[in-house]
Amino acid sequence: MKKKTINLTVIIASFLYLITAVAMLEYVLDSYQEFMSSEAKEELSEEFLLVRANIESALFSDAFIANGLTTVLSVNKKLGMDNFEALAKALVQNGHYIRNIGVAEGYTISKVYPLQGNEKAIGLDFRTRPSQLETVEAARLNKSVVLAGPLELVQGGQAIIARFPVFEDYPLNSDYWGGVSIVLNVEKLFEDAGLYKLVEKYDVAIRGLNGTGAQGPIFLGEQSTFEKADITSVIEIPGGSWLMAGNSEKILASQKLDFVTVYRIMGCIIIFLLLLSIILLYRSYHLAHRSSMLDELTGLRNRRFAFYLLDKFINSKKKQHFAVISIDLNGFKSINDTYGHKAGDYILIEVANLISEHIRATDVCCRLGGDEFLILLPRLRDKSKVESVIKHLKTAIEEKAFTFDGSQLDVSLSAGYALYPEDSNDLEELIHISDLKMYQDKQDYKESLD
Repeated sequence: MKKKTINLTVIIASFLYLITAVAMLEYVLDSYQEFMSSEAKEELSEEFLLVRANIESALFSDAFIANGLTTVLSVNKKLGMDNFEALAKALVQNGHYIRNIGVAEGYTISKVYPLQGNEKAIGLDFRTRPSQLETVEAARLNKSVVLAGPLELVQGGQAIIARFPVFEDYPLNSDYWGGVSIVLNVEKLFEDAGLYKLVEKYDVAIRGLNGTGAQGPIFLGEQSTFEKADITSVIEIPGGSWLMAGNSEKILASQKLDFVTVYRIMGCIIIFLLLLSIILLYRSYHLAHRSSMLDELTGLRNRRFAFYLLDKFINSKKKQHFAVISIDLNGFKSINDTYGHKAGDYILIEVANLISEHIRATDVCCRLGGDEFLILLPRLRDKSKVESVIKHLKTAIEEKAFTFDGSQLDVSLSAGYALYPEDSNDLEELIHISDLKMYQDKQDYKESLD
């Protein structure tokens, strides 16, 4: 009887162990799949931001080059028209994506380069083409460049047309003379920017036809991508903006491996290896999680991502100006010592949220550790604008009522900044300059309390 009882106990224990082992294995596999999803989203975010920066840089670069013809026509129309072919040829050669250039006197095209293959454009009156007239009029009314498209060309392919208005009374710009239209090879631009490679890996969509932003029509991808987006970002373009969205489900589906099924079968058959498998997978998960680029407490990017992104900007072939702001909280140690670490965590989360709310969508805020934050502001080179950002952040923090367990907490921040490449083109020195200004600001704050 005792033996039967022991056998029954062994059977029951083995059965319970089997159920527990399978349940634990399923839990580990689910956790690992979540980790893969998190990594895919992180990778998407990095590639997504880089493609956005490449598109912006390419569009503004060619728009800047093309604006030279507009400037010549604004200042001396006879000189510009007499030398149109030479000027247009130089623009096409110097631009990366310029296909052809046209000049309209009033609303009628009178000059085109290259003429071969575009003869029918001569004499075209935009007023007979409502779809084109819309952006021509927008440029005239805004008195600045407007991008039309992307749109399909009659001769095949897609293009973006940059519309530059020209006025008789430069620089008052009240008497409209005509305009310059620059046709850009958007397919090559998107390919060089890495957009098409991004589309191969992820679900990507862009809206804002004719620079109409988040409310504009979709011209790449599907509406469902915006509805299930893991990341969205505004692409600033001359005279407007686009909204780009990305989702990582596509790459997750393509990377779904059979090893999940293999582990499930092995876990059911080789029970005695289950514990070791769980330990190894659990350890692997935590090591990978620890090396991820998100700060768990605040949800901001962490130190690793901050320096990765800064290094990318500095070593990019297409150099662009940017600013960094170093931030340190005043009195944070005192709050931690007096009210405990929960109060400190509360302050860090609230400050992180406030900073995120008061910077541009294109700016990136990171928590370096403790009460130290760093903000990267792309395409910002004006000291007064950076100082204005710092002022707004300080005001927002000082006006916020921080209350923890019924106690009012006094929180403020000290900040310093540095500009690339004006202050330095070396990453460590750039951060050092920003930190020195922040320390000086903190010293001034302490002296103001005395």
